[in-house]
Amino acid sequence: ALEAMVENDPEVHAFLLGQIRKKLEDYQYGPDRVLWELLQNADDAAVQLREMLSRGAGNERVAHRFRIEAAPDQVRITHWGRQINQHTLAGFHDGRRRGWDLDLLNMMVLNTSDKMPEHGTTGHFGLGFKSVYLVTDRPRVGSGQLAFEVVAGMLPTAIGQTPVREEEWSRQEPPTVFELDLDRPELLDAVLRDLEAFGGLAPLFCRALSEIELVRGERRAVALWEPHPVPGVDGMWTGVGST
Repeated sequence: ALEAMVENDPEVHAFLLGQIRKKLEDYQYGPDRVLWELLQNADDAAVQLREMLSRGAGNERVAHRFRIEAAPDQVRITHWGRQINQHTLAGFHDGRRRGWDLDLLNMMVLNTSDKMPEHGTTGHFGLGFKSVYLVTDRPRVGSGQLAFEVVAGMLPTAIGQTPVREEEWSRQEPPTVFELDLDRPELLDAVLRDLEAFGGLAPLFCRALSEIELVRGERRAVALWEPHPVPGVDGMWTGVGST
């Protein structure tokens, strides 16, 4: 069966991943784009959760953190925005119309996305998550009750243990975690290069994320942005950023 070939045949794995990587290269994606794409997706998820909370449960608190942990053989990314496929919340029932119940499908299929500018989200090519295949063959994902790894770039397969750590569940918003085991150790510098150079400015360009943390070995860097609206000027904020 086709599913068995995708799941078990190394030659099929290599062919499918090769096609995905070619498509990404056609759009001029490289390893340096991976964290920016996941950051953009996390910011969209935080914007969406903020809307769900304000229109539903009435709790304005929304996760504002994006965390990256880098080791020589792995990059781990965590955010606390809307979970994958989460489309309802107490008092909020508009997510299915937005296609939020199809997140996982959109993550697997090339050139599909539910993101539209009028919904306050950024990406629209449907390639953001797929950029991870430039650095890893089998990303692992934990989000709410979901825990899976992606085989051959298109088949989500359940895993027995979620990548989410127990202490991360203690927060009000359940986390989403991506674990990327790097295909080659030298990819780490390429993945982190731009973020290490310009990450201090990244929160200024986010709509909901205001704290971006990077942990690499013994080093820890945090970029913060605490904006305040300018009185009488819609859409303009002032504040102090720090790293």
